[in-house]
Order: sequence, then structure tokens, then C-alpha cells
Amino acid sequence: MRYYGIRFQKDYNDDGRASFFPVGYYSTVYLQTVSHFLIFGLGTLFNCLPLFRFSLPLRCAVLLFIFHSVPMKKILLLASLTALVASSAFALTASDNASNYGGGWTNGSNFGTGFAAWSLSNNDGGGSAPFAGNFIGDSTLGAGDINTGTSQSFGLYANPGAAESIAIRSFSTALSVGDQFSFDLGVNFNDGNKGFNLRTAGDSIFNFNVGGGASVSSDNATIDPGTGLGYDYGGNDVMIEAVLEVISLSSINYQISRTSSVGHQGILFSGTVTGIVGSIDNFQLYNTGTNGGDQNNLYFNNLLVVPEPDAYALLASLSALLFVMTRRRR
Repeated sequence: MRYYGIRFQKDYNDDGRASFFPVGYYSTVYLQTVSHFLIFGLGTLFNCLPLFRFSLPLRCAVLLFIFHSVPMKKILLLASLTALVASSAFALTASDNASNYGGGWTNGSNFGTGFAAWSLSNNDGGGSAPFAGNFIGDSTLGAGDINTGTSQSFGLYANPGAAESIAIRSFSTALSVGDQFSFDLGVNFNDGNKGFNLRTAGDSIFNFNVGGGASVSSDNATIDPGTGLGYDYGGNDVMIEAVLEVISLSSINYQISRTSSVGHQGILFSGTVTGIVGSIDNFQLYNTGTNGGDQNNLYFNNLLVVPEPDAYALLASLSALLFVMTRRRR
């Protein structure tokens, strides 16, 4: 029988009563169940096994090779491909900003998503020099506007001489190929040293430092510089964006850009870091040995980890194709 264009078949319950089911009902439920298993099960597998922590095109090639000689319905293959892309697209998403903390950014605090708790340390003298610590405050008091919420950014201060203030945070999961880590910095005066390290355990694999100018370096890998204007004094409204993208198990791309009313604008430093050993699992921000005043603080905000944008596009395309093929099967 048909009802509004849908074909039904008759079946009987245990008590003899007739029931009608859409043709293909059981097979549809079966396919949905298997598809869900593949999407979530294989997605988890590809993220958990280090063997599969490589780029999205290689992941697709591996899956197609595995299923090349295995007879299976197209819908299941597409579900598997969707799982593969999903494992890349949703491998890690993390975000946090200073407005999540109100006025209380303390050692061990942990807001936002995708990060572990903050480890904050300093050598403050407790009322006498050195003066060092951390705070939530308005970045425009000393640098450019990187605030969120009610004029809130993270801040580190350390003065004079041997004073230091350090903030370390781990990612909930180590960065994988295709992950892009970005955040904003607010800096002004160039005395002392202030900046950040991207790290594998306790080893810095990329450093950006402002002090008597600015530079990029690596203590435990190799810097391959690309294009960039270099750094000069940028005035009182400096905003710097740092973007670091994992391009292989042993290399990253970096880009440091600036907007301000004075000095070089646009990309200041860019290039590649190669020869990285170990998982990129944490980062460090620091301020050491500056003079006093808000213009010597290091401000930062808008911490974000996103997967490679192409993964979202491919996931959407595969999902659409899966939907179309499902419709054609009816």
C-alpha cells in the first residue's frame, strides 16, 4: 500500500494484529546504527592512535585504501569518511578569555574549554621589591585594546631587575596536525623581557620575545624564517596577534602580526619551525625585569585552538552527499 507517496508493507504482531511499516524500515534503522558507530567509533580511533595523527588528505587516503577491496554499501563508506573527517574537524577545540574570570585569576583557576588549569608563579617581595604578579585588567591602560567583557584582559607585571611573573597552561589534549593556536598580545615599552613560549613538556620550541626590540627563536628546534617587516616601537596602542599552526608531527608554521598607530604594521615575523621532538602540549607567557608602570605590563587574551578550516568544508560536503544518497535509496 502507499500513503502520501510512501510505500508500506503489512506485518503481524504476536497477538495477530496487523501493523504497517515503511519498506526499508529495518534496514534504515540498521544503517543508521552502523553509521553512528562508524562516525563516533572511528572518529575516536583516529584521534587516539598516534599512527593516524597526520593530515586530513592522508587520513582519507588511508581509509579509502582500507576499504578498497571490502564490499560495503556506499552509505557505510560515506559514514566512514564522515567519521574520518570528523576526527580531524573536532580533534581539539579550545577557547578562553579574561572575561571568564571576573577579577579572580589565581593559580589553579580554570575557565573556558579545552585547556588545563593555569599554573601561575612569581617572585614578588610581598610589599618590597621585586614586585611581580598577575591580574585581570584593562589592556588600554598600557597597550592596545584586546579586551573582552567589561574591559578585561589577562596581565603580568614584573619590576625591577630580577622580578619575574610566569603563566603556564597545558592544552587538554596535545596539539595535532592541522590544529591552529592563536591569541592576542598587548605590549608597549620594550624594556625587560616579555613574551611567550610554545612548548613540548618543559622545552621551548618557539619563542616570541619583546625586549630592546623583538625577535623569534627556538631553543630546541630549527627556525626557518619567512617574510616579515621585523619589529620596531609600535606606540601606546599595540595589538599583536600570534598564530601557530601544526603542519606535521615535527613542524609548525608561525605568524606574528601587529596593528597600531605607529611603526611597522601587518606581518612582523612568519616562517616555519622544523625538527620538533615530542608533543606540543603547553604554552608559557612571561614578564621579567621591566620598569614600573602599566606600559611595561604584558597583556594577553582570546586564547583559541581551532582545527584546519578545510576539515569543516569536507565534513559538510560528505554529510550532504550522504544525505543525497540516502534519499536516492528510497
